[in-house]
Amino acid sequence: EHDVYALGVTLACLAARVMFPAAQGAADLLGEDSKLPPAVAALARSMTQPDIAQRPTAEEVARQLHSLQLPHSGCTRGE
Repeated sequence: EHDVYALGVTLACLAARVMFPAAQGAADLLGEDSKLPPAVAALARSMTQPDIAQRPTAEEVARQLHSLQLPHSGCTRGE
């Protein structure tokens, strides 16, 4: 099984308004003023739970992300 913590932290960094401050944890960056859609922020919060047993599996994360049907940015590789 693969842990999803690092992916959750990556999502938290994408949501941050400033560079990831050392004093803040990923969960602090995924609050109500997050730049991420609420469902993605909630998923990322679950992925960064301190207790690994409380985190979703990689399979669950993939399933949840797929079900969100997020809008595509329109960017293609190489642009």
